[in-house]
Amino acid sequence: MKCYLFNLSFIVLLVLGSLTVSVPAQAQEDCAAGIMFIGSGLILGTPDNDRLSGMAANDEIYGYDCHDELRGLGGNDKIYGGSGSDRISGGDGDDELYGGDDDDYIVGGPGNDYIDGGAGADVCIGGGGVDVIVNC
Repeated sequence: MKCYLFNLSFIVLLVLGSLTVSVPAQAQEDCAAGIMFIGSGLILGTPDNDRLSGMAANDEIYGYDCHDELRGLGGNDKIYGGSGSDRISGGDGDDELYGGDDDDYIVGGPGNDYIDGGAGADVCIGGGGVDVIVNC
């Protein structure tokens, strides 16, 4: 699959099944990396600021470096912020949310979530359900 960017502010992919998404460095020069993934799969961020969203399925999202906004939405998601001050939201489902380095803001949502703020002065909010919160 090849994607071409023409001055777009975001890309929406509709996939039946699973897919791995990675934004190449040359695409980062033209636009901010903002990816919404519709389906179940692996979503990889970039070394720059990312806005990454999963959907109703079980997603695994990696923000890597810089200041990322990562949203799992529905499903039982695993989200990893990496370094940089990140904003992470699990949404519905039983999620595993990991802030990583620096100061993160993490919200679990209505499911039974596991939240690990990692290093830094983090703000962690569980939401509904029975949540486990560590390193916050």
